Amino acid sequence: MSGLETGRLPSFCRLQQTAAAAAAAAAAAAAAVARQTPSQMRQQQQQQQQHPRYFSQQQHQSQQQRRQKKPPQQQPPSPLAVTAAAAAAAAAAAAAAASTGA
Repeated sequence: MSGLETGRLPSFCRLQQTAAAAAAAAAAAAAAVARQTPSQMRQQQQQQQQHPRYFSQQQHQSQQQRRQKKPPQQQPPSPLAVTAAAAAAAAAAAAAAASTGA
């Protein structure tokens, strides 16, 4: 094996690691979407589409919460969402390392 071939090998390995990390992030995101309940999916679609009624619904919900004198309910992120976010961050870091090193 010549010096040129061994020189190319590390960057190819980094590229493989980046692809594997990206695939893992995509799989985690797909699993997160698959496990969402129908109501969560509808809510997410409304947010993504920026539906005009979404803002009025959100305002209405906040007014109801003020009337009931309850603090707004915040759900902790699910472990799957945390894992997906970590996998996406790892994929981004691997892609950055591969682009600077190659």
